[in-house]
Amino acid sequence: MRISIIVAAYNVAPYLDKCLKSIQEQTHKDFEVIVVDDGSTDDTPLICDKYAQNDIRFTIIHKKNEGLVCARRDGVKKATSEYVYFVDGDDWLYPGVVAELISPLKSNGCDMVIGNYSYWINGRKSLVHLNYMPGFYDTKRMQNLKDTFISKGKIFTFGLNPALWCKLFKKDNVEKIYDLIPSDITLGEDFALFVPYFLECRSVALVDSEQVYCYQIRNGSITNSYDPNLIVKVKKLKSYIDSAKWKTQVDNQLNDYWAMIASRLIDNQMSVNSKKKNQIQALLKIYEVEGLIDSLKKIPTNRYSPYLRFRLMPLIRKDVAQVRIRVLLEKKILQITKSMKSRIWRSKE
Repeated sequence: MRISIIVAAYNVAPYLDKCLKSIQEQTHKDFEVIVVDDGSTDDTPLICDKYAQNDIRFTIIHKKNEGLVCARRDGVKKATSEYVYFVDGDDWLYPGVVAELISPLKSNGCDMVIGNYSYWINGRKSLVHLNYMPGFYDTKRMQNLKDTFISKGKIFTFGLNPALWCKLFKKDNVEKIYDLIPSDITLGEDFALFVPYFLECRSVALVDSEQVYCYQIRNGSITNSYDPNLIVKVKKLKSYIDSAKWKTQVDNQLNDYWAMIASRLIDNQMSVNSKKKNQIQALLKIYEVEGLIDSLKKIPTNRYSPYLRFRLMPLIRKDVAQVRIRVLLEKKILQITKSMKSRIWRSKE
């Protein structure tokens, strides 16, 4: 069975060769690779072209920088297979990933296949298993997934990670949804596609395997660095979701998602600098995100973990001075904990 692998790449030259080589070495060989070079200014275009010259399965799109939504959308439009698989240019795959994901399609035609993945931080691997039993979910079983796929049990716990990698999608369905997503969405790009796509699914296969997608967490990546424009990005994402037709199907779960976003905003705004006045002013900007605090108020208090209650309740009360004090206290406790652990390890040597 042939699939289309779409690789979005922007200034990832140090990692791209490993990524593309891991795709090239898949045990399942019947695929096309569409690499979208999103206006890179490093050696990313040269690496892309090298693979296209040596392997006819590789097609390269060189374009001006327009962001991840446009890059992936362009890749999907170029794809020729029934199913598409997304890869980020700084990640890589175990050799059997594609083979494992297409396996359920041989016996059950379904709208999506979801597999395991692993985080890699400083060379250390952390395997993440599914939060549901593996197997085939048809129409009758799908509702149980849809009731908890954004938030399962506790806030900060996705039922299904919304990241597009580690999943097979039907190309035609993805293309229709991408046409509705604004090009200027630069936060939650995966969430913006995955949620409406999953809500339309009639059947899904969940695969538990040691052959996984490897997600590299690195300094300077899109999701792991200070962002002075984060408030604006959250505004755009929330505006898109609030106006979406599918929103009412997952309103309660979305409130949990906005709690995660609010917590991230707090950390980001506190990073503006170390001056109290600037931190207070930065925290006040959170209230510019229309409807965010209202979403937090709709979450029952007993659903907040002690950690989230500690940092978000003052935000709900509009007491940003207390938010600042509590974040500083968290950092102090973390420093003390790290120091104690270091002393314990030294004493054992």
